[in-house]
Amino acid sequence: MRDPLIYPNLPAEPVPPDQLGRFIPNPDEIRWASSCTRSPARQLELVVLLKTFQFLGYFTPPTDIPASIAKAIAERMNVAAPASLGIASASLYRSHEMVRRHLGVERWGAAAKHLLTARLVSLNQGRSGPNDLLNAAIEYLRREQIELPALRTLRRLIGHVRAKFDQAYCKAVVAPLGAADRAVLESLMHVAPGEAVSGFERIKLQPARVSIKHLAAYLAHFEWLRGLPRTQPLVTELGGGKLTDLAEQARALDVAELRDYAPTRRLALLVCLLHVARAQCLDQLATLYLRRIHWMQGRAREDLENWRRDRGSLSQSLIRLLRSIVKEVAHPRPGDSLETRLNVLTSQRGGAETILRDCENVLEHRFNDPRSFLIRHYRRNRATLMALLNALPLDAPDPTVWPLELADHLMIYDDEQAAELTLDLDPKHISAAWRALVIRPGPAVTLDRRQFEVYGFCEIAEALKAGDIFIKGSLAFADYRDNLIAQDPEGAEFKAFLRDRDLPAQPDRFVADLRDALSRAAWQLDELFKIGCAPCRIDPDGTLHLPRVRATPTTPSALELAETIDARLPERNLLDVLANVDAWTHWTRHFGPLSGDSPQIDDPQRRYVQAAFTYGCNLGPAQASRHFAGAVTPHMLSFVNRRHVDPKRLRAASTDVVNAYADFDLQRLWGSGVRAAADGTHIPIYDDNPFAAYHWRFRGMAGVAYRHVADSYIAIFSRFIPCGVAEAAYILDGLLRNFSKIRPRILHSDTRGQTAAAFALAYLMGIELRPRIKNWADLVFYRPSRDSRYRHIGALFKGTVNWALIAEHFEDYVRVGASVQSGALSTSWLLTRLNSTSRRNRLFRAFHELGRVIRTIHMLEVLADPDVLRPGGSPQNKVEAFHRFSKWLLFGGQGVMRSNDPADYEKIVHYNELVANAVMLQTVADQTQVIRQLIEEGYPVRAEDLQRLSPYATQHLKRFGEYRRDLSATGPRPPTSLQL
Repeated sequence: MRDPLIYPNLPAEPVPPDQLGRFIPNPDEIRWASSCTRSPARQLELVVLLKTFQFLGYFTPPTDIPASIAKAIAERMNVAAPASLGIASASLYRSHEMVRRHLGVERWGAAAKHLLTARLVSLNQGRSGPNDLLNAAIEYLRREQIELPALRTLRRLIGHVRAKFDQAYCKAVVAPLGAADRAVLESLMHVAPGEAVSGFERIKLQPARVSIKHLAAYLAHFEWLRGLPRTQPLVTELGGGKLTDLAEQARALDVAELRDYAPTRRLALLVCLLHVARAQCLDQLATLYLRRIHWMQGRAREDLENWRRDRGSLSQSLIRLLRSIVKEVAHPRPGDSLETRLNVLTSQRGGAETILRDCENVLEHRFNDPRSFLIRHYRRNRATLMALLNALPLDAPDPTVWPLELADHLMIYDDEQAAELTLDLDPKHISAAWRALVIRPGPAVTLDRRQFEVYGFCEIAEALKAGDIFIKGSLAFADYRDNLIAQDPEGAEFKAFLRDRDLPAQPDRFVADLRDALSRAAWQLDELFKIGCAPCRIDPDGTLHLPRVRATPTTPSALELAETIDARLPERNLLDVLANVDAWTHWTRHFGPLSGDSPQIDDPQRRYVQAAFTYGCNLGPAQASRHFAGAVTPHMLSFVNRRHVDPKRLRAASTDVVNAYADFDLQRLWGSGVRAAADGTHIPIYDDNPFAAYHWRFRGMAGVAYRHVADSYIAIFSRFIPCGVAEAAYILDGLLRNFSKIRPRILHSDTRGQTAAAFALAYLMGIELRPRIKNWADLVFYRPSRDSRYRHIGALFKGTVNWALIAEHFEDYVRVGASVQSGALSTSWLLTRLNSTSRRNRLFRAFHELGRVIRTIHMLEVLADPDVLRPGGSPQNKVEAFHRFSKWLLFGGQGVMRSNDPADYEKIVHYNELVANAVMLQTVADQTQVIRQLIEEGYPVRAEDLQRLSPYATQHLKRFGEYRRDLSATGPRPPTSLQL
């Protein structure tokens, strides 16, 4: 969803060379201008107006057009560039009309306004914010060849439409409510007898950590929510964006503020908040269910390892006993009876009961499978799992799907006490590994009741993670099929996706291109071995030996230059930095009431800067207000954070900072912007919240700040994810939801950032995934065909690609890719379902096979050229350096997120990114100024030495003290260019 504003503006002067190319006219455009007038000066004016209109979609005053654009166009036309484009008003009017006629563009007027208003009415339902709606309006006008009006005109029109139709939507939500339901909802704004808070606050209340300890309270809270009026029929007319928008508006209010709203809007906000709260509660219950199963499986694996370690001695002891018994039977001795001698042998081994127990222990786990150990941990979790299963409304596209039948059986026989069950079911649904544990031998299908329950709960968990079944009314566990576009190969979405990605429309051509790419990569590596230039070694058994990559040492001249620049950097206070960057980029314009109204606070720009500093540095409103010497109260800061800021607005503000950063020549020396790296870092959080989980890698209770950092050091996307989820599921979102000028298409990560499904989806979305792979021996190379033979690298390949499966699922690939491109489906939501547990899922099989091809190509390319992963330095090192830099700025509260509201975690991560990016922008601006001074002084400045600099310098920054009331900028925006 495109929240950052896309209203076009001309680039700043001087226009960077990489942007000048789009203003250069082609021969047809020059001939058109010459056909309109004989005057070279007028021809130049026409072409300048034409090219700037093509770029902007509207006419800008000629005096605002950068001189470098006019100069570049004049050079192409072989005419003299004028000192200024001063065009008379009458001549300008005629020129505008000629440009419109040539381009077939309709002038903005009453008719265009009527068309756009009608379009906005339909768009307003699915769009959530003013900027999002404004972007949709801009896209519509440009697609319909209508001239863009002034930005303030669009904002007024959208404000009018939102106010008018939001009221209509609220009426549509509230109209079906009966008198009794209205009374119940109105009562939520009052404190009931015996309660400490109002029902409205109870709905907003984020419960404590969802665990067995708090399960009863959590289920009681969920039952209370379910007992309130039904909301599903009321919100069917609202799109997902509008529903979430209204729910967030309600969550930002307190009871007194909610009472001030008109009754219709008040009730609509309550309905939306209640609907989203129920869905989030279902998500938490499902997450607890999966965590319990995951915990049991982890303990079972540990038990299996311990049993394997102890099994040798136990088995040997029993075998020695059996050998002694057989000897006594086979070779009887005179004297004592056989019975006596056997009793002596058994008593030496601990007695018959001990021997039988040891035999049962060996036989119980004879399958050498962790499943057989689950029963140990199931008994203490049975009540929890059964309570959760009863609370979750499971469903599936096909009501006869096997996991749903299992859920019915488990609930029907919940009170059954017998050790065995005789059910009318087909054992073929049960895998062979489970069948040996669940089904007892005999003429009839008799089940071990407890093992059947363990199997049922595990099977339901796997189906839920894979998306085979879903939870009605949930958000995270909803049916992903509802978000896929229609499966129509002739549909506009299909064709647009294939065109944008430059993919063939035929499955056989799609497969042929992939086969050629795989064959070419394998052949090129084989040729390197043939000529003795391969950078790696392969043993006959396929074992790989990769060379160790050494870091390039820093030259003395680079160190000296860095020290010289650092010594001249001016001292900066963090608040001053945020104020300066706001003066350059106006990032605070994105903040404001969540309803879209105008801010009703004094000096909002200053308040927004203070809030960004407070939460981006994790100070908290109470601590920060003490340092502002009475200039702002804790309530003022928390009010702004709660009512005027959300993650999308923070992301839009950070995008403005990234765009300003991209204009500097210095950052281009650090990276081209084509590459980015993704990685997560732990952030300590309070234990008592729904996201709390122990992170094995960070050895503590934590969440994860997952970031995408461009090769020029700037963060282009951040998000908060809980522990216990695969980071690979979130690796693509950062590039697909990035709308800044820096648009990487090559993505680096560590080993955790790759799966076969991630490789497949990245390929479909035009992203080159290049992870560092740690355990090469665990991955399989797939050859193009069984007939493919390679003289030097043949030992690498252990499998063959199933091209028929890829061709069969070609339409599925396009359908999923088009759904992601349209915003109907997020890659993280999809990849969490295309994990290793999804083997029965049709999409998993399709994406896993395609991912095998893409990953094999990637690994072959890395073996041929290890620098593929380290182009001029490790991109992964830059994201890790950003983690350290951002934590240095997150100095408040010892870096611990002091909130139990999961929504706050996402905001703090975005606040922290905004502050870090703003500091980097200020540092790059200061470094550019210093470098320009050094060049003027004759200091030897070389580009290769500047490449060793970094915007993560901190020695000139002041984090504490001197929090000024006056937050005006300290100077104009500095120049961005360097002349080396």
